Amino acid sequence: MKPAKIILISVISTLFVVSAAAFIVFTVWNTPKSMEQTLGYKPNQVAKIVFFNGESGLSAETENPEEIKEFLSLFRDKNLTRKESPFRPSESGDGSRFNVQLYNAAGKVISSFQCFDNEIWDDKKDQIYIMSNSLPEGALDSWKERTHISQEDRARIEEERYGTPTPE
Repeated sequence: MKPAKIILISVISTLFVVSAAAFIVFTVWNTPKSMEQTLGYKPNQVAKIVFFNGESGLSAETENPEEIKEFLSLFRDKNLTRKESPFRPSESGDGSRFNVQLYNAAGKVISSFQCFDNEIWDDKKDQIYIMSNSLPEGALDSWKERTHISQEDRARIEEERYGTPTPE
């Protein structure tokens, strides 16, 4: 075989291998995954949720299993895909971030993220994701409101809604 053919075959083979590797990496990188898979938690392990509202600077928490189930159900059918972002959402300066921390029964943080309209920022991986479909309009409003009211008012609202107040 002539040297020119050997070089041509080598170049074509190398390009094929590099293209195949890039395709595999890109496909794995951009494959949508469930929120639980992406953020590394299992809903049945969540024993407490702490909410922090970037607009008010206040926080609230719940250990009520019904409230935990209700909140996590907002994200049940959401798949997340990585997004390349030129800035962190918290650097956008609009004060709209809504931070969430999920704890297990031992009190260890098992996931920490920020919610936006159709984006989730994973604090542990320092990565932003796009949700497959946006949350319904106002879906987080009732959770944000919890960070604007006193603990006494919150206990009263919980008692009206669920029948028993959350222990403090």
